[in-house]
Amino acid sequence: ENTQKGRYREFLQCDADIIGCSSLTADAEILALLYEIYQDLGLNIVLEVNDRKLLEGNEPQNLSALDKLDKIGPEGVKKELIEKGLNQNAADELFDRIINAPESDSLKMIRQLFTDMGYPNNKLIFNPTIIRGLNYYTGMIVEVRLVDSLVSLAGGGRYDKLIGKFTGKDLAATGFAIGFDRTLEAMEDAGVLPSLSTNTQVLVTVFSMELEQESMAITKKLRSVGISTELWLEANDKLDKQLKYADQKGIPFAVIIGPEESNANKLMVK
Repeated sequence: ENTQKGRYREFLQCDADIIGCSSLTADAEILALLYEIYQDLGLNIVLEVNDRKLLEGNEPQNLSALDKLDKIGPEGVKKELIEKGLNQNAADELFDRIINAPESDSLKMIRQLFTDMGYPNNKLIFNPTIIRGLNYYTGMIVEVRLVDSLVSLAGGGRYDKLIGKFTGKDLAATGFAIGFDRTLEAMEDAGVLPSLSTNTQVLVTVFSMELEQESMAITKKLRSVGISTELWLEANDKLDKQLKYADQKGIPFAVIIGPEESNANKLMVK
């Protein structure tokens, strides 16, 4: 994977799926959940949908070129199609056929169900160039993007044949995965990321390697009486760094056990 803004070599995603139901209502419910999630997060998004059945009969390698339309433009897509073996006329014909494909009856029904649930019709946009790179999709496919942005935050669709490839028994399924990192960055950029306060009440600092055991002992005592306590884990770190950490995390109290406190069998609460 080529790393880019919001996309790393390791990623975290949050999934929701409905298994064992082939009804289009399940697809509408998945879209409703996606919409609700991003509404709750405070992001202005649209749901772009397509029907994988509209793309049947096309080589996957050609579809992968069409999936890059937003990035490389129409001429870039046609150039890549030619590089993949199509002549100019075939590339033009395929591009025009996909770009002008009508919304399928299934998508029209899903749209009706979505709006019947009370969600805005203008948030569901038919985009015949939404491909999604995975070939296991069998019906509706969806991508979530910010309004006025090409960045995809989440995606998914119906995959009625995938489970059967592993179990030998087909199970209808539809769902999505949210890109956690991209969604988090979008919230930061939009200024809607809430300030999360820690549950930790006390940070027990470690003055030195020699006094680490005493810090561990007081940590255990505090925890035993129900005080949420965090122990500093790097004994060689300076005290200033530890106190700055407590301040940044919003931890209200810090316990310090230095040589003087240790000799007097006391501790300092800051």
